[in-house]
Amino acid sequence: MKLYVLSGGIGKQFLFTSMIKELTKKEKIAVVSPYPDLFQNHPMIEAVYNQDNSKDFYKYFDEIIYREPYNGTYLRGETHLLKEWAKDYGIKEQEHKGVYYPSEQVTKGVDEILEQIPNDFIILQFTGGQPPQNFEQKQEYQINDFIQGRNYDFNQAVELVKSIKDEYPNTTLLQYGLPNEGYDFKELGVERLTIPYVYYIELLKSEKCKTFIGIDSSLQHFARASDKKGIVLWGETKSLQVGYIDFHINMNTKLPMTVRIEPSAIMIHLNALYDEDIVTPVDEDILT
Repeated sequence: MKLYVLSGGIGKQFLFTSMIKELTKKEKIAVVSPYPDLFQNHPMIEAVYNQDNSKDFYKYFDEIIYREPYNGTYLRGETHLLKEWAKDYGIKEQEHKGVYYPSEQVTKGVDEILEQIPNDFIILQFTGGQPPQNFEQKQEYQINDFIQGRNYDFNQAVELVKSIKDEYPNTTLLQYGLPNEGYDFKELGVERLTIPYVYYIELLKSEKCKTFIGIDSSLQHFARASDKKGIVLWGETKSLQVGYIDFHINMNTKLPMTVRIEPSAIMIHLNALYDEDIVTPVDEDILT
């Protein structure tokens, strides 16, 4: 049996789930992850372990695999992460779409939340990139140039939230993020639910969820798995490398330090998505 040791953020680890079916065709696998909730109910995974260096895994597994493209020169290139990952593992490239199997507890919890949200809703994520953390204890937000270069500009985010509230006053806005993460839009009427992050995978499947607006972080990956089209704002990283150019609306900007895209440009796409027009996937460069 092989043991795959995964590192990095939620989004990248969720992408790994798209390869599990192919990886298990010839042998059984187990996973080590700081985000075990993504894998614990997967029928093709034999065991899931928390990230714990004290475990002597070498005694129990035929091979332990740490390889992944982020550890090399992948970010300098123009190919998708999953293409490089598949090549690393010696398998054929899989569909760019993660897979999640909710437990009964998750399904029940999401149903209860949906009963409490009377209206349609939009999910927002403007910050991300946090390392693994203890979800029971709030940690200080960690920021560096790479993380900041993926976050949406705060002032433009405020303006965008106001525009959405004006355009869709009866729509609930939910802010997604880890406990220590992100801007606070409570005064603008944005709700931030204290729920496990995997609940959002199922919330995105609801007909009440009209769409989402996010950055290069886990929400865009959850949405693809849930077949929910949305808008992704790009800066430091590239939609070609870790996005879904054949599914979402991708708005790319090359400015350093933070993502700056005019809210009016975002609203054009949002209106089409909200009105459920036939939306063709977009991958466009924004000059701002």
